[in-house]
Amino acid sequence: MFTAKAKMNEILKEHPEFIEKDSKNKNYKTVQLESFHTIVVNGEGHLQIEKSEGWSFDQRLDANNKIEMKNDTLFVTVSGNDCNLNINQLKNIVLNDSVWVELSDFETDSFTIFSRNESRLEINDVKVKYIGLKSFDHSKIEFNGMNEQNTKAEFNIKNFSQVYVENTGGMTLTIVKDPDAKFESDR
Repeated sequence: MFTAKAKMNEILKEHPEFIEKDSKNKNYKTVQLESFHTIVVNGEGHLQIEKSEGWSFDQRLDANNKIEMKNDTLFVTVSGNDCNLNINQLKNIVLNDSVWVELSDFETDSFTIFSRNESRLEINDVKVKYIGLKSFDHSKIEFNGMNEQNTKAEFNIKNFSQVYVENTGGMTLTIVKDPDAKFESDR
């Protein structure tokens, strides 16, 4: 028995990810969701959205995050605790309040973003043919790793909002902005 315990401790020292993964499963709960194409995010917390085969929502057990499905729209209210949304596809996102959303590794033909009230959106490694953006009230949008050539983008940036696109090469941009709004690109 002592030999088995010593061997187990040796394995756990070599592979600490076994403990971390098991610990995460105990501290999070997962809710399976029906498919949707629009998400409305409210609150003051952090939401990470990632590409997946299915649709699910993961949150800490002690979190006060709330989800509600109406027709083709998922309404999410996030508190200060982190939560994850696993999606198969997404067409529209609406950000309210001062939420911080990270969206990564997804592909779609058309994607529409509406942000306001100091919300923050970071988009990484996206393949999309059309992006429509309306940004208001000090919100911040950041695009990194745009992988689709010939992307058409229409940005409407108002009320001290900021939009950053890492690489606009190959994009067709139409930008309408207030003098107090800001658009930046590395290229």
